[in-house]
Amino acid sequence: MKTKHSLLILMIALLFSCEGAKEDRTLLDRSIRVNAYIGEMQTRASNTSWDADDAIGIYMVAAGTPLSSGNVLTKNAKYVTSSGDGSFLPATNADKITFPIDGSGVNYISYYPYKTINSSLSYPVTVTDQSSQAAIDLMYSNSGNVFNRASESVNLPFYHKLSKIEVTIKTIDGTPLTDVTATLKGCKIKATFSLVDGSIAPVSTKGDIKMKVATGGAFAEAIVLPAETLSGITLTITNGGYGYVCDLSETANITRFESGYKYSYTLTLDTKKPMNVFSAVISDWTEGPSEEATIAKKFEVYKPVGEGTQEKPYTITDARNLSPLSDVWVRGYIVGYYSGSLSSFTNSPSKPNTEFTALALAISPEETVAANTYPVQLPAGAKRTAVNAGYEANFKKEIKVKGKITDYYSTIGLTSLSEYKFADQ
Repeated sequence: MKTKHSLLILMIALLFSCEGAKEDRTLLDRSIRVNAYIGEMQTRASNTSWDADDAIGIYMVAAGTPLSSGNVLTKNAKYVTSSGDGSFLPATNADKITFPIDGSGVNYISYYPYKTINSSLSYPVTVTDQSSQAAIDLMYSNSGNVFNRASESVNLPFYHKLSKIEVTIKTIDGTPLTDVTATLKGCKIKATFSLVDGSIAPVSTKGDIKMKVATGGAFAEAIVLPAETLSGITLTITNGGYGYVCDLSETANITRFESGYKYSYTLTLDTKKPMNVFSAVISDWTEGPSEEATIAKKFEVYKPVGEGTQEKPYTITDARNLSPLSDVWVRGYIVGYYSGSLSSFTNSPSKPNTEFTALALAISPEETVAANTYPVQLPAGAKRTAVNAGYEANFKKEIKVKGKITDYYSTIGLTSLSEYKFADQ
């Protein structure tokens, strides 16, 4: 009987407040309503609206408690805005967040775009693919505001954590732009973002970022990692048959990329002057850090002979000028093999006693100089065995190979060999 009486008293306590008023039962199991808004970038308002079906991840912790895997009350709940108006609802019933039943306060830490997050609460960042700006526009919300079950809605302010680069491209004489590309080179391309404190830790990997270019070529944009210095970072633009290079470390107004900042460049291509002449005029923009410069021709754009297909494979010269590329065909003559490096090249019609792991190709079947050869990595297995077995009979024959054109043996070569075919077959 004591147990039953105690249970009855507990139920009454839940139904009535200390003043005797009836509790609003709708508050006990109500999922939170999220209103999310995007803060302005530091130079001017830009990209401050949501798109339909955008998804955010939300963590809930007790008010005043730092985020950690050990004290999370709700872990990485997925909330989606169906209309893009900033109102977010749970993606599934399993994602529904409810306030603590005892009325205690909570904090929310959130991020965009939604991903699966590991136990260390770190978010992987990669900025090489710029085809969808929204997919890499990392944003974060951790206002410290306290909410409880009496809160009508949860307002979450989001802020951009990466940097944005915008480039306006013109020609000095007003001639139309043709087949424009814009590539940032020498940038760090990967980082780890901490959901705990909002910090970004870039990794040492550097690479190229092919900017998203608008139709017509007059505007290019990219979202990049923050950088304390622009040393070693260049912007290469191709227009028609010529390439133009702007060393970003030489610009006066923009000296670094800060988190949440947007940087604007206006670049005029000098289509009149011959190559290797550089002049620059830099002026301030009222919106913040910006650059305006005139850049001269630096190189001619390489036009490949082949197309990278089995029917029209790239030549070795093509391959050296077009790296990196994946799943393409390259043709050349078998002139030897390697035993571990480019300098280990052996020009011999006889193969070694053990299988070699890399095949040497060249433009000419009579090539004997290692520096002029093109290494092709042979993966372990049937393909390596078959190439080795047929090596002596096929010495100096033309062959077509399919794989990835990339750095190999401290030069440009082909890895990930997936197919090969002799030219006379």
